[in-house]
Amino acid sequence: MAGYIDFIKNRITTFLTLLELSMAFYKMLLKLDDYPEFHDVLVGFDVQSFYQALHTRANHLMNGFFFPEMAMFYKASQTILHGFFIRPQSFRMRIDDVEHYLSGLIAYQRFLKSAAYPKLASKSDTVIE
Repeated sequence: MAGYIDFIKNRITTFLTLLELSMAFYKMLLKLDDYPEFHDVLVGFDVQSFYQALHTRANHLMNGFFFPEMAMFYKASQTILHGFFIRPQSFRMRIDDVEHYLSGLIAYQRFLKSAAYPKLASKSDTVIE
């Protein structure tokens, strides 16, 4: 994850699996609280940058959502309304893409509702020493 934070944060396209990956990593951070003997795997890792990238990526995924104001310009707007699309692929909508969108966004919503941050993230400095 350490080498991908800038990619996750700055990727122009929605790249839907990045949020899923980030949420899986978040769950790993929570799990590390139970195993302090493994904290050394994160030495030098900037946890706060990870959270910034996570929030940026989740917000960016909304660029692939068919809001009513956008769907109304398509022939069968009711069939695509509130769906998800891939812009660089001619606004393609596939079931596996929708699954990736939903999987990542639902995990992100659960994270926001729980407000559970790992103890590692509460350190006063942002880089784990």
